[in-house]
Amino acid sequence: MLFNILIVAAFLLGIVAYYLYFIAPKLNPFNRAESFLNEDKIEEAITEYIKILDKAPYDISVHKKLADLYLKQGKEDLAMKHLERLVDINRFTPDIVKSDIYRTLGRMYLKKGLVERAFEKYYEILKEFPADSESLYHVGFISLGQELFETAYKYLEKLAKQEPANFEILFGAGIAALQSQRISEAANFFKDAFGVRADSDIAALAAAFAFYRKRDYNTALHYTAHLIENSSDDAARFIANRLAGFIYAESNKPNLALKHFEDVKNFCIEHGWDVELITALYDAGFAALIHGKTELAYDYWNQLYQMDRNFKDTQELITRLRKEMDSYGSKYEEVKPVINEKQNWIASAFPDDFIWNLCGLKSDTSYNIAGIISSGKSSVRRDKRETDSLREQEDVDFEFLYKVDSETFRSMSYRACEKMGFIIDDILQTYRESDGVDFLATNKETKQKTLIWVRRWKGTNVGEIPLRNFAQAINDAKAKQGYFFTTSPLTPAAEGILKNLEKVRVVYPDEFLRLLQN
Repeated sequence: MLFNILIVAAFLLGIVAYYLYFIAPKLNPFNRAESFLNEDKIEEAITEYIKILDKAPYDISVHKKLADLYLKQGKEDLAMKHLERLVDINRFTPDIVKSDIYRTLGRMYLKKGLVERAFEKYYEILKEFPADSESLYHVGFISLGQELFETAYKYLEKLAKQEPANFEILFGAGIAALQSQRISEAANFFKDAFGVRADSDIAALAAAFAFYRKRDYNTALHYTAHLIENSSDDAARFIANRLAGFIYAESNKPNLALKHFEDVKNFCIEHGWDVELITALYDAGFAALIHGKTELAYDYWNQLYQMDRNFKDTQELITRLRKEMDSYGSKYEEVKPVINEKQNWIASAFPDDFIWNLCGLKSDTSYNIAGIISSGKSSVRRDKRETDSLREQEDVDFEFLYKVDSETFRSMSYRACEKMGFIIDDILQTYRESDGVDFLATNKETKQKTLIWVRRWKGTNVGEIPLRNFAQAINDAKAKQGYFFTTSPLTPAAEGILKNLEKVRVVYPDEFLRLLQN
C-alpha cells in the first residue's frame, strides 16, 4: 500500500515538475514574447506583451519593450502612448532612463508640431541635466521664436560655449543677446558666426548693427563694406549702404555720409524702387544739411514732397528750411534751426527690432511657453519650501534697495522695467507708501498695455490677497497683462492661485535682483 502511494506521489511530482519546467515557460506571455522576438515575429511578440499589461498595467519594462517595438515598426503614435505611460508611472531604472524617454518624446512631439509638449519635456531634462545639448538647443530656439529673449539667451549662451563653431547656435545666441539689450555679447556672437560663415549676409548685417549700437564704428563699417562689395542680394547692399551713411553721420564725417546716402538714392532709381527712394531722399536731405549744403537738402526734400506729401514731417521740414534760408543773417533768423532735428532723424532710422524682423527666427504661431516656464519655477519653489524653508529666496540680498530713498527706488524700478522691455507711459499715484511704486506701461514687443507693481516689502511674504488685488487692478486699468515685481517670496497659497490668474506675471526676487544690477 505504501509503495503504491509513493509511486502515485512520484508520478504527480513528475507531472508538476514537467509542467513547471517545460509547459509553464511556454505558456508564460513574457517568455513567449521573447521567443517570438528571437524568431523575428514582432506582431506575435507585441500580442504577448499586451497580455502582460492586461494583468500588470504598471510593468515599466513591458511598456518600454512595446514602445521600442512600435518604433521599430514605424508606428510612432502607438510608441508614444507607451512612452507617455512611462512618464505617468514615473518609475525608472538604469535600463529605462528618464531623460532618454523624455528626449524621445520631445522629438516625437516636434515631428507632430506639438511644440508646447516638446518644450515641456526638454525643459524637464534640463532640470536634471543642465548641459544636455539637444535640450538646450530646443528650449533656446523655441523660447527665441516666442520672443522670450531672456530665457533664450540663458540657454543659447550656454550652448554656444559647448559648440563654439556652430553657426546657427552662435547666430541665435547673438539675436537673443541683441533683443535682451546685451549689445557687447551680441556683437561678439555675430562676429563669431560671421567667422564660421563669411558668406552669410544676415550675419554680416547683424554684426554691423550690433557694433553700430555699441558705437564701435570702425568695426561696423568693416561689415557694411563687406556687404556692399560682396553681397549678391540687392536688399542687403541697400541696407548696408544706408547703415554706412548713418555710421558716418554719427562719427562726424558728413561728406562720407552724404556720399553713401546719394549712392542709396541712385541705387533706388536704377532698380525702380520708388518706396525706398522716398526714404533715400529723406536721408539724403539730412545728410546734405549736416554737410552744410542747405540748397541741396531743400532740393532733395522738395523731390520727396512731390512723390509723397505725407511722408513723416517732410512738409514741416521744407517750410522751416525755406524760412530759415530766406531769413539767414537777419533778426528773423530761426531760433530752432532744422539741423536740430538731426538726432531725431538718426534715432528713428532703424527700429530696435530691425534685425529681429529680418532674421527669420520668429515663430508664426504663439505657444504658452511662458506658462510652462512659470509653472516649472513655481513647482521648484514649492518643493524647496517644503524642504528648505525658503532658504533659497531669503538668500537674495536686497538690503541696498531697502536703504535708498523713495526717488532713487522709483528710478531704479523704472530702469528695471525698461530692461524688461517696457516703455513707461505713466507713474501712477495709486500706491502712496515708500515701499512701492506703480507704473502704466506698454510692452515694447507686443504693444500691449501693461500694469506694473513694484514692491520692496521686507520681512513678509507675498500672499494671495495682494495677487488677487493686483489681478483686479489690471482689469480696472483695462490692461492686457500685469507684472508684479517683488523682493519677497510668495507664500504657498499665493503660488497656488497664480496659475489661475491668467494676466498676472510675477518677477521673482532673483530675477528682480538681476534686473537691478548696474
